Amino acid sequence: MNHLNFRWLLFLTLFLAQGFPLAFGDTVIIPVRHRLPEEIARVLAPVLEPAENVVATSSGLLVKARATRIAEIRALISKLDRPLKTFAITVLQSAQANLAQLNAGVQGSIHLPGGSAQGQGFWYHTQSDNSRDTWQSLKILEGHPAYIAVGEEQPVPFIQIYGYPPQVLGGIEYKPITQGFEVVPRMAGCKVRLQVSPWSQQRTGGGNIAIQSVSTTVEANLGQWIELGSHDARGNNQSSPLMGRRYTTRRDKARIFLKVEAKGGC
Repeated sequence: MNHLNFRWLLFLTLFLAQGFPLAFGDTVIIPVRHRLPEEIARVLAPVLEPAENVVATSSGLLVKARATRIAEIRALISKLDRPLKTFAITVLQSAQANLAQLNAGVQGSIHLPGGSAQGQGFWYHTQSDNSRDTWQSLKILEGHPAYIAVGEEQPVPFIQIYGYPPQVLGGIEYKPITQGFEVVPRMAGCKVRLQVSPWSQQRTGGGNIAIQSVSTTVEANLGQWIELGSHDARGNNQSSPLMGRRYTTRRDKARIFLKVEAKGGC
């Protein structure tokens, strides 16, 4: 069997395995330049007619359909095969800000960081006389998760007994108890669709940490602030009689706001 016959046999085997009727329509390979072929094939699957099929290959999409439908599918692939956007995500944790102020550009006593987000995972922190605002700015590629953590370290007293005769050593160790959001941004026309998965760690008895999470999807205009939720911000100074320190607790209710921007808009 020569090389040409082998390739033809392989081609027929592939289409028979995918359930293509050999007498139906035309077959073309449509190249994909910016997105994964598998990703576009999944999006196309619900709009295909019963006798049509699309197979992801290393170089593009293998399409089996009538000639008129191939033209429609090619146009749809052209719309889907666009470069991935790079998003700049800004997160504000504030006890005093509100959406109306943020979207109107009214700063008041809220200190907005200057410039645009540079790099990933950079934090901007400002503090006024009677409040504390925390900013996080990062860049993320479309379809990839961004992790936004908020939380604190809670003091946990400990006592150790060692040696003979027994000696007692006590102290305070700090364990991180955090909550936050995993955000996956995608373009939806001129809006950004955010798959948001909040998660939290709560300390339970015995020093264990329980993790809770739930997912939701929200849409917003590029450059528009939205509110994701709120969290309790505590300030602790804890001790035991053994250490001779006092214990005080400060609790603030901080609201969490998020804004997504994209270079070049939509």
